[in-house]
Order: sequence, then structure tokens, then C-alpha cells
Amino acid sequence: MTAAAAAAVAPDKAAFSQRIVALEAAADWIGLAMAFEAAPAGLRTHRSILAYVYAAVALGDAGRIEQATLIAVKTRLSRRDRVVAARRLAGAGHGTPALATLIADPDIFRDDGVLTPLGPTLRLVQGALTDQVLKTALQTVWRRFAN
Repeated sequence: MTAAAAAAVAPDKAAFSQRIVALEAAADWIGLAMAFEAAPAGLRTHRSILAYVYAAVALGDAGRIEQATLIAVKTRLSRRDRVVAARRLAGAGHGTPALATLIADPDIFRDDGVLTPLGPTLRLVQGALTDQVLKTALQTVWRRFAN
């Protein structure tokens, strides 16, 4: 993208971000989901992706939850944002999407002092999983890093 093209997108990105924040504040989940889905990928920010995850979960729409998970998985989110998205998914009982969101970052289990706060998230995800093999795998990984 050229500098001129980037400059032209910037106001649109700011307006899009403001719109997403306003829709989220109003708990207009269907409006937020529709605005996010209609926006070009170049306008999407990490904040809007998290808002889309929240909207998909709030709506309970399986297709949107899958789409939000795929977007979160494919986006290079910060560890914090990835954990926030996973917590929202797991808290609503979507264990597999939550686990997928977490493990999309190979450094998610990196021991740099951030691991301990990840513990409650891992327990939440584990509790939301229905697949016993995935539950056991997550428990095993957590034990290896916790010891």
C-alpha cells in the first residue's frame, strides 16, 4: 500500500473504529456484527476483532462464532487480546474455539512471567471443552508449564 493509499484509509479506519465502539457500548450486537462483516479487512483493528468475538458470542450465532474464531486465529493478536478473546469464547461454553484462539499463537505458553495469569484462562477453557482428549491435553500442557 502506498503512503497516499494508507492516508486515504486512515480516516475510514478511524470512523469504522468509532462506529464499532459505539455499537459495542450500545450492546447493538447485530449492528456490530453486520458492520464488521461489511467492512473491508483493511479497516479491522484488534479492538474491532475482539468486539466481533463479543458480538458473535452475545448473539449465540454458531456461524458467526466460527467466523470470529477464524479471524482471531488468523490475526496476529497480542497475547493479551488472544487471552481476552479465548476467555469470552470459553466463558460462553465454546471451548474448542477458545482453545483454537489460544494455540494459534505458538508463544502463548512462553514462560515470561505472563504464564501464571494465563492459568485461570486455561482452567476456563478446559471447563468449556467437551472433547475429553483436548481436556486432557490442555491439562497436561498446563501441568508441564506450571511445574
